[in-house]
Amino acid sequence: MSIVAKFEQSCSRYVHDVRQLLAETFGLSEDEVAGQDKTWNDWLGLRRRDSRQLGELLKADVNDSFKARAIAIFLAPSTKFPPFVWCESDGLPNLLFLRDSVVLANLSPALQAFTLGLLEITFQFLEGNDGWSGTICHYNRFILQALAVLGEDDPRAARLFDRYQINDLEMYESTEGSSGYNPLRTLFFADVPEKWKRLGDGRMREVIRAEQEGRAQPRCPWEKALSNYAEHIQVSFCGKKPHYSVELFSSQVGFILELPNLSGQRLFNAWHAREILEALSGEEDRKLRHRFVRHLILDDHGTYGNYQVTDGDALTDARMMLEAFGESDAELRARLVTIIAEGQARLGEREASARAHQSQTDLVMAGMRR
Repeated sequence: MSIVAKFEQSCSRYVHDVRQLLAETFGLSEDEVAGQDKTWNDWLGLRRRDSRQLGELLKADVNDSFKARAIAIFLAPSTKFPPFVWCESDGLPNLLFLRDSVVLANLSPALQAFTLGLLEITFQFLEGNDGWSGTICHYNRFILQALAVLGEDDPRAARLFDRYQINDLEMYESTEGSSGYNPLRTLFFADVPEKWKRLGDGRMREVIRAEQEGRAQPRCPWEKALSNYAEHIQVSFCGKKPHYSVELFSSQVGFILELPNLSGQRLFNAWHAREILEALSGEEDRKLRHRFVRHLILDDHGTYGNYQVTDGDALTDARMMLEAFGESDAELRARLVTIIAEGQARLGEREASARAHQSQTDLVMAGMRR
């Protein structure tokens, strides 16, 4: 059998399985499904076929079995082989980019069950056809929705999470940002049980170890796993609302600091130092806090430059670190004393320059008032 014939057979199987899922979910016989096909075709004949009509159908007062057809089209890998009659007038390859089209939490229990089953059927199709595996990444947000509504011990949740892609579909670089494990950061931010964040974190650590040991290489320089991981955990945890537990964050910081060959890298942003130290304030994390401060202050950060006091907040942070560890670590104390002295001098010069500029401004303005 040719590749084309095999693909066509796989598409036919996909359509058959989705239609069978519809019948099983809503208790419909073959004749009833066929009868609904006619009603569906009548509905399509009343209006221009576009995604807005499908979205309106999900909000309409109609049977869930018809809403399920709309969901199946929204989530289909391609508009070329939708499970139910459809012809997107705009010639779109699929409707997966419509992020708010299907929200699992807003669906009835029956529609939730149908959508979860639909995702599993779709993944089986994608994984069984070469050239389509990359499309799986487009379903990440639906997997997160499923993890939010399913119990963490539900086997469906585990199967779906196995398909979650932690890196971007493809590498890119633009003025708005760069690729590099953004789906992992999305997972860290998601309102899902921490179990899944820990599993995603563990998956990422394996990638980092492989790169650190030379067993793997990033797709491009800006997708280095370790630097992206360090950035994502700081963005996810530091701020007004941490998105997971202190225990997980402590484990993440510890994992990074225990890695070999950290010289020449700046993995933690200095402006997050206070938040990180406050998060790791428990007695069980004292050694970790000390190791973090040594990395921040003493380790070589290469072209990124070493820690400097550039403003009042940084001066406060440096004094806080000196107070916490200066008595027990002579090397750290000496460096912090120097950093603080240099920072005070720098800030003093800046203030003197500002005062001189203000005096000159006042003098000029006074002349303009005469």
